[in-house]
Amino acid sequence: MEMEKKNLAIIILAVVLAASGVGNVILAIMAGFVQVAPPAAVNTIIIGYATNPDTIDPIDTWDVPSHNVEHQVIEGLVGYNTSDHPNYGIIPKLATDWHWHGANYDEISFELRQNVLFHDGTTFDADDVIWNFDRLTWFCNYSGTLQDNATSWLGFPSSLYWFSDAVTPIIADYYKNGQYNVTFELSRSFAPFLDLLTFVAGHIISPDSSPRWTYIDLTTGDLVGTGPFVYDSYEVDVDVRFHRNDDYWGEAPWAELLIFDVNEDDPSRNMDMLALKVDYLQGALPELLDTYNESIYHTVNRFGEGLCYFYFEFYCGSAGYAGLNVTWRKALQYAANYTYIIDEIYQGAVVRGPPAVPRLMPGHNASVQIIDTDITAARTLIASMFPTETAGLDLNYPGTTEAGWAALSLRTVQLNRHYGSTTNMRMNQNMDEMFALVGVDTYEVIRTWGEYLDTGENHPWDMEISYIGWCPDYLDAFNMLDPLFNNASHSNFAHVNDPYLQSLFDQASQQPDALLRQEIYMHIQSYLYEVTTPMHEWKYPHAPLFASLQTYVHSADLQGVLYNSLNLLECYSMFL
Repeated sequence: MEMEKKNLAIIILAVVLAASGVGNVILAIMAGFVQVAPPAAVNTIIIGYATNPDTIDPIDTWDVPSHNVEHQVIEGLVGYNTSDHPNYGIIPKLATDWHWHGANYDEISFELRQNVLFHDGTTFDADDVIWNFDRLTWFCNYSGTLQDNATSWLGFPSSLYWFSDAVTPIIADYYKNGQYNVTFELSRSFAPFLDLLTFVAGHIISPDSSPRWTYIDLTTGDLVGTGPFVYDSYEVDVDVRFHRNDDYWGEAPWAELLIFDVNEDDPSRNMDMLALKVDYLQGALPELLDTYNESIYHTVNRFGEGLCYFYFEFYCGSAGYAGLNVTWRKALQYAANYTYIIDEIYQGAVVRGPPAVPRLMPGHNASVQIIDTDITAARTLIASMFPTETAGLDLNYPGTTEAGWAALSLRTVQLNRHYGSTTNMRMNQNMDEMFALVGVDTYEVIRTWGEYLDTGENHPWDMEISYIGWCPDYLDAFNMLDPLFNNASHSNFAHVNDPYLQSLFDQASQQPDALLRQEIYMHIQSYLYEVTTPMHEWKYPHAPLFASLQTYVHSADLQGVLYNSLNLLECYSMFL
C-alpha cells in the first residue's frame, strides 16, 4: 500500500511538473486536485524528513538525520547559538558557566544548571554528567576492554575523543566538585575542546531510563533527555514522533506534537510540500525552487553557502585490498563532470566544493587549485598505466579515435548509491557516461542509508567510489579534516593512512594560537588536493563536488525558523 501511495505521488508530481508554470501548480492545490492536509487538532508541526535516522544513541551518531532527531530531545553542557549567524558563539546549555585552569588550557570546570528535569521526572546534576562520560569513554574504548558484539561496539564517532595518534585519549579524567560542578582534565591541551562538547555524543541522557553499557535500540529503545521535546516513537519509513516537554527549563516550544514524516523518495516528499501536507521540507528539488518561490503558500529562504562539504570518495586501499591507486584516483577525478552536477543536477543551487574546509570557516585555503574536468588529462594518465592497450589512440578529447576509447574495458569500478536519492542516481549515470570516455566500465550498488554508513565504516573496500557529504560536528577546521583523513576515524571511508598527516593533525590539536592552527589546516588541504604539486601515495582521496547554497523551503505560515549554516533543525522555535 505504501509503494502504491508513493507511485501515485510521483505520477501526480510528474503531471504537475508538466504543467505550463507555477500558476497551474497552485491552481491544482486550490481546485482540490492535490489534496491539502486539514489542520491538526493540536499545535502540530510536520517536517518532511528526507532520511531514516541510523541511530537514536548519541554515542553512536555521526550522521545528520540521526543528529537532528536527537537534537530535539537531548542537550549538552554547551551548544552553539544558532540565532547568531555567522558567528555561532558557544552558549550555556546544561552548564551555566565554565572556567579554564592553568596556562596550558588542559583543565576546565563547569557550573551546572539547577532545577532541570529529565523527561522521566528525575533531576539533573553532576552525577548524571559523570555517568554519561563514563558511558562515552567506555564506548570510545578508553579502558581498552570494550568487546565488539551485538550490543556494544566502538562508537561511530569515537575517534573524535582521541588525539590523532589514536593512542592518547583527549579526556584524562573528570570528577564532580559538588552537586552542580564538574571538572575535566585533558591529557594535554586540545584547542577545540569546548567546541567538541557541543557535539551530540557528549550530550546528556537520563541514567535512570537508559542502558549504560549497551546501545539504545533504534526501533524499541527510548531516548530520554532534558530537551524541549520528548521522544515518543520511530517507525522506519513512516515517522519519528515527539511531544512537547511542558517541564522544560527554558521556554517551552509552541508545538505540542512534532512529527518527522520520513519519506526518502525525493519527488514524493516534494509533492507533500507542494500539497502542504508538511510544514517544512528537507531536500527541495532544484527544478521546483521557482515553483516554491512564486507560490503564496510557500516560503523560500536562500541563505547562502553552507558549511557542508560534498564529495566523491575514492577507496585508496589497505592491507589485503588494492583499492584505487593515486594515478587511478587522479585520472577518474579528471573524468568526472563537475559542471554537469552543478548546472544540470543542482540547477545552479550549489557551487564547486572546497578542499574539505568550507569557505566560511577559518582555515579554508582559497589558493588550492583542485582537479577540474579534463578528459585529455585523464586519458594521458590512463595511457601511462596501459601503454599497450591504448597504443594508437588519440589522447585528445574530442579526438580522432573516440570509437576506440569507447571499445576499451580497462577496468570496472564500483559506484555506490544511497537508496531513494535521485541526485545520487543521476550522478552515477553521468559518471558511467564520463568514465566510458576513458575506457572504464562501472556497476552500481544500492544501499539504504544505514547500510551505506555501516559499509563505509566497517567494510570501506566494498565502496570503491561513493558520494557522501560531511557537515562539521563542531566549528573548527580540525573537525573537517581529522575525521575524514585520520587513520583511526570511522568516517575515513577512503582509508587514508598517512603518518605525515597524523603528525599535522597532532600539531594542530595542540596549537593554542588560532592563526598558527589555521596555517596547518591550509597546508593539509594543499597536501591532499593541490593539482599543481607532485603526486604522493595518499593524494586525491576525494573529488570535491559542491557546497550547497542553502535553501530553506517551508509553509508560508511557519514562523520562527532559525536558518543556520550548522545543518541543525531547530524545531523548538517554530510556530504556526
